[in-house]
Amino acid sequence: MKRLGLLLALICVGLCFASAAKASGIDPTMVVGDAGGCGTPTVGIGVPFNIFANSFGGGNSTQCPTGTFPGPVFQNGTSSTFTSLTVTTTIPIGNPCISTNSFFSGGNLFTTSVCSYNSDTQVATIMFSGIGPCGVPGNTGIAIVSTCSGIAPGADFFVSLGTSGWLGGSGGTTPEIFSGVATVPEPASPILLGSGLGLLGLLRHSRERAAA
Repeated sequence: MKRLGLLLALICVGLCFASAAKASGIDPTMVVGDAGGCGTPTVGIGVPFNIFANSFGGGNSTQCPTGTFPGPVFQNGTSSTFTSLTVTTTIPIGNPCISTNSFFSGGNLFTTSVCSYNSDTQVATIMFSGIGPCGVPGNTGIAIVSTCSGIAPGADFFVSLGTSGWLGGSGGTTPEIFSGVATVPEPASPILLGSGLGLLGLLRHSRERAAA
């Protein structure tokens, strides 16, 4: 519980720092993190779910029994751990990836966050992934708070959009609607890796016999 409180405090520092640094134009924020206690709605593997920005282009907080979280809360409704989360804009928007004041973070769930933008379709994609030691960026650097391990089965998570910056449309006044998709490792990946290692071992054994 103390770790969760520390994480939320550090995220708040990061969000406030990003808000203070905002200039004119698009300076969006997107942060994900653990949010035990709410449990709805549930999210499946590879099944899109929607995240809505408010009229300011930011996100509304969610009140849960365990506290208030800075964005909508969802739950992993599967028996598998989500190892990545991809969030894509659905309303044409300016490039949110190029601003030096943009703020993206995987919180205590993912180690990396990557923003990409398609200028032809005006679609932005933010991908959160990676496990291992993780922290939250703030105005004094990175504070390691826990080990990022993805989103466990039955675990809750929030997606924070900050206070503003996510307005799209022709006039830049339409609140953004995001499509989120959670994924797990492909089942074939471990099998392919094992097959590859086995093949390398067989080739090495054959070479050793030929050289003998």
